[in-house]
Amino acid sequence: SGNSQQLEYRIIRKDGTIRWVSEFSRPSYSGGASGIKSICGAIRDITDEKLAKDELEKTKEKVSKLHDVALKMEKSNEEDTIYHSIIDASVNIFGMDKFGLYLYYNQELVTLETEGEISSLQGYLFRSGILRDSIESGTSTFIDAASLHKVVQDCSVSISIVPMKSIGAFVSYHESPMKQEEVKLVETLMAHASEAIFRIRSDREIHYVTFHDPLTSLYNRSFFEEEVERLNVRRQMPISIVMGDVNGLKIVNDAFGHLEGDRLLKAVSECLRSSLRSDDIIARWGGDEFIMLLPQTNTQSAESLVSRIKKALTQIAGFDLPISVSFGIGTKSDIDQDFRETLVSAEEKMYRDKLLNNISMRSRTVEVLEKSLLNKSYETEEHTERIKTLSRDFGKFIGLSEAELDNLLLLGALHDIGKIAVPEEILTKAGSLTSEEWKKIKSHPEAGFRIALSSPELVGIADEILSHHEWWDGSGYPRGLVGESIPLLARIMSIIDAYDVMTSGRPYKHPVSSEEAIEELRRCSEKQFDPGLVDSFVDFLGV
Repeated sequence: SGNSQQLEYRIIRKDGTIRWVSEFSRPSYSGGASGIKSICGAIRDITDEKLAKDELEKTKEKVSKLHDVALKMEKSNEEDTIYHSIIDASVNIFGMDKFGLYLYYNQELVTLETEGEISSLQGYLFRSGILRDSIESGTSTFIDAASLHKVVQDCSVSISIVPMKSIGAFVSYHESPMKQEEVKLVETLMAHASEAIFRIRSDREIHYVTFHDPLTSLYNRSFFEEEVERLNVRRQMPISIVMGDVNGLKIVNDAFGHLEGDRLLKAVSECLRSSLRSDDIIARWGGDEFIMLLPQTNTQSAESLVSRIKKALTQIAGFDLPISVSFGIGTKSDIDQDFRETLVSAEEKMYRDKLLNNISMRSRTVEVLEKSLLNKSYETEEHTERIKTLSRDFGKFIGLSEAELDNLLLLGALHDIGKIAVPEEILTKAGSLTSEEWKKIKSHPEAGFRIALSSPELVGIADEILSHHEWWDGSGYPRGLVGESIPLLARIMSIIDAYDVMTSGRPYKHPVSSEEAIEELRRCSEKQFDPGLVDSFVDFLGV
């Protein structure tokens, strides 16, 4: 053609290797345009340029595909989808045939997926701690074949570890080390995966917190109300509601502390949950109330469920007070019936049941509280009985009414009931108390007052329990009452209790004679004790 030419083609060298070359040539004329004198040209090896260009095109293609994978991850709401996307990209985008995906689960590294025969190398990664170190540091780690061969026999591959922040790591195994560009692409993929997984976990946690009770892990009221809307359809009829109210929670909180009350609620919630079918819904309705939604359940079936639950509650061990729950059932049989009526019916029946349960529990509660006090302190049943006897006889001696005598006997047994809220190691400490320990001891009248207010059986002596450590001269605690502003029964109990402690002794104190005890009462008369009552008590003893 007489024109300059540029061609690209492959050649085979003498050593058998194939190279790409670029040839440029142009004609040289002599004596006019028709005669070509010679052809001038140059051949240049462009193999590296050609390979780099091909690699760039492949990289562009990989980047485009990874972009699609990242978009898929952003839209996903399931972690499994993210993991499957990583595995799919490893095979179809990066062309890997040996790799592993590892995740943290309950603070332990576990294998989610592997491809190819990598068991010996995988064992090395776990044993050496290299995999864990890479995840915790958040930086990629590379181990060449030569280094691996020193610790893993017959190993001819290199390893690349790319962490997914604190989630886990992707490990690939190669005959030759990964190129830096390839590593960057894998790191980009893992970064997208990490962000997607954190988003999914955060959304899941927000959803959980929104619809679950933090103490019992049951559903909360909001979720329950949504489920009512979903299940309130004809095919779910009849649908029953069971409401439950834990009896005596307030007295457990006041007597044994709120942590014990929380433990009681969790025990009850687990018992209720384990008694239900998979399609039933249970939620914490309020402080001590639970509610159960039972689709396709009539009243008789709901009553059978309540019977099973009551039986199961009696099997729960580890609590001082007996576990009791009041129940109420409401059933909606007709789709046109207002669901609120069913709810109100269940609630009213529950409160009626609670009233009956409270009546039957009262005497049992007093017995349990008295037993708990004996178990936690130096007090003995003999001491309690002596106090009761002295209280009854002295009360009659000074002319107390029958009602006052009954309250004095009850006060004799439970005036120190607040001590069950004091740590046992303080109550039974043999040596001297620290100022902080003494402060806890001195808090027991107030704790006893709260307990008494929580129990109808003890309300009548609540003020006396609060006041039994007040002194006649106003130097007592907790309110610093003076003289006759201290309730009468509390003044009587302080004398009787002091007398019995002195004459019967304690593990840390020897007993004294009746005469010595009376002398001490007289010494403290007008300071700690009511002087008139001390004189009456001495006359009563006849000493």
